[in-house]
Amino acid sequence: MRYLSLTAVAAMIGASAAFGAIGAVASQVDLPPGQLLLLLVGTAAVPLAFAGPRLDRPDLPPLGWRAVVLLGTINAFQIATYLAGLTLGPVGPVAALHLSVPVVYLVWELARGERRPDALSLAVLALAGAGAAIAGLSEGGSSGGSGPVIGLLLAALSAIALAIFLGLVAAWGRKRRVRGAAGGIHATGAILMLPTLAFGLPSAEEAGLAVLLGALLWAPAVLLQWWAVARLPRVVFGTLLLFEAVFTALIAAIAFGEDLSPLVALAVLLIIGAAGIETRRRERLVASAHPPGP
Repeated sequence: MRYLSLTAVAAMIGASAAFGAIGAVASQVDLPPGQLLLLLVGTAAVPLAFAGPRLDRPDLPPLGWRAVVLLGTINAFQIATYLAGLTLGPVGPVAALHLSVPVVYLVWELARGERRPDALSLAVLALAGAGAAIAGLSEGGSSGGSGPVIGLLLAALSAIALAIFLGLVAAWGRKRRVRGAAGGIHATGAILMLPTLAFGLPSAEEAGLAVLLGALLWAPAVLLQWWAVARLPRVVFGTLLLFEAVFTALIAAIAFGEDLSPLVALAVLLIIGAAGIETRRRERLVASAHPPGP
């Protein structure tokens, strides 16, 4: 991966592992997902408010408050639509659609003429799409809810919103102190998620678990992920996002004795294949733009 930061790749995978661990633990508790995420996001806002500014680049200007509110709102929207999709639709397909961020980026770039529909691009599209589908299906879960079509549409909306959110974090992270604003972004999202408390208050044990996960896993994962996305091409980091579902399945199997689908191994191969081909495509573009001298 000559033209790719291996450190950024490792950071992205590390963040996916942390988010996957959260998913594995969350699958073992009865706390409603909306309330769990409210506590996770709200708790993470505190350490992020302290650590984010200290870990961000001091030479960059700060992120404006309008951008902070916008990012917090988009993040809350993608979480809400995903949770609603899980409630109404079949879990596996909903998770697969939610994970299809690299496909969103690929289709966007093809539609805007930012890349040609050549063999390598189509191969990445096929592998990333298959990887998202298989990674999502490997999460398992109940077969469906009361409105499967609506659930799938909401999942597609959540994928688009997540792609927009991470795309903005990546773009602004190269020019602004985005990680320094992570606390404010998460605080905005938590405020918008407060209506989930109308469905009841969590127990002290459930709230304590969510607070621990938010402080010990969610906040570090955000800092790693946001640092990485500003240094990786969007299709590459979108593809590496799929490792979150892989880690969720692996950790649930190791720590909680859940069944491990053989689809997980296939998902890993597809993710690596898509990221590798996309990297090779970019290497060719760089080489063609800077041919060797005589």
